[in-house]
Amino acid sequence: MQKLLLSVTVILFLFGCSNEESNDHTKNESVVSEGVDENASETLSFEEQIQKVIKANSYNPEDIVDYDLKQDYIYVFLYNPTNGLSPAILKNEKDKLVWIKSWDAIQTSSLSAGDAPIVTIVQPEDADVKDVKIFGKSARMTKFTIEITEDFSKEVKYWVYYSKQPDEVLDNITEDIEYMK
Repeated sequence: MQKLLLSVTVILFLFGCSNEESNDHTKNESVVSEGVDENASETLSFEEQIQKVIKANSYNPEDIVDYDLKQDYIYVFLYNPTNGLSPAILKNEKDKLVWIKSWDAIQTSSLSAGDAPIVTIVQPEDADVKDVKIFGKSARMTKFTIEITEDFSKEVKYWVYYSKQPDEVLDNITEDIEYMK
């Protein structure tokens, strides 16, 4: 009886080990450059294509709070309570979305990749900020509420400003950004 029990245990153990998936990959592996298949774009909506690329690069598509289209580039903004705001840049190449780059947990920064427009993102710590100007120009605000627990939620606001001007990169946050309350 003990031999039978031992045999069954060994078989179950071996079977369990053989079905393991390897989810251990970094953002620098081949999955980073994967896009959405052209044939898939016929059946997937644009939002679903974005979600598929986001998921393929180890981000949760449910964390997407907004996206902007600038020329052939898609700027995707993700937010979760643990990591904060994380932007990503995708490119539409011949009806195929391709992952370009992402950043984790940013608050205020100018970001770019290759010939993509420069995006400046400002997420002030002061909840009383009503508007933001970057380089003297109005930025677009995105505001949403995230539910942390059933009885606690948090309002999140951030501003974005796009530019093709290489000199419109944050050098001096106190001079380049104006907060209005």
